[in-house]
Amino acid sequence: MRAIATLGAAALLLAACQVTGPVQTATPSASPSQSGLQPHGETQEATVVSIVDGDTIHVDIGGQEFRVRYIGIDAPEIAHDTNPGERLGPEATQANAALVEGHRVILEKDTSDTDQFGRLLRYVWLPSDGPLLQWTMVDLELAAEGMADVKHYPPDTYWQSLLQQAEDQAKAADLGIWALDAQSQPRDVGSGGYGVRIFQNDFLTAILSPRNVQMSQPRTSIRVPSTAVPRRSHSETPRSSATKWVSSV
Repeated sequence: MRAIATLGAAALLLAACQVTGPVQTATPSASPSQSGLQPHGETQEATVVSIVDGDTIHVDIGGQEFRVRYIGIDAPEIAHDTNPGERLGPEATQANAALVEGHRVILEKDTSDTDQFGRLLRYVWLPSDGPLLQWTMVDLELAAEGMADVKHYPPDTYWQSLLQQAEDQAKAADLGIWALDAQSQPRDVGSGGYGVRIFQNDFLTAILSPRNVQMSQPRTSIRVPSTAVPRRSHSETPRSSATKWVSSV
């Protein structure tokens, strides 16, 4: 029983620790997928006066300030009030600021005008200053950098397929928030028999058995199944491990 209790505590410790490591981000620039794009719907010019977070800004329109929420993406939250924030919240906010802070932008409306909080719902575009007018959709750029999760918010879905393509490419390249997922996702790499299971991510290998827990390269933790620590029934028959994961965030 003492061995089982020790193993249970070790598993909880592994699940509670948060994975940290280098995060790959893209340099803010117009991605090749934006070549030839331009606003489609009703537009309005504005000047960005402040950045709220990775998907929300304050803009000035004709001397009046408005809060604008980007359509189609959801960036990690930053800490405020009682909200502790989310991983890469500050980085997503910084990426947004690097693109639009202080700039003249064009706001494109889809179907809805505002959300339930009174924020303008818009795609945000940056026009180029060169002789040939080129456009950068900020929503799309943040998704391409892995700084935001693409979300489906009907009925405002005109650019949804393009946003999803950008997210798929960011996932494939392990950029931003998807780099953390790729590094921390545990892989069940084998069984040693008698209830022994081996879990591994890019940082650590955990070997869980009914009598012992061994870890190599313990620079950080690994998320393991909530019932991954093997236990014996009264008949000493090993139980199979479950597949439900314990989140590390």
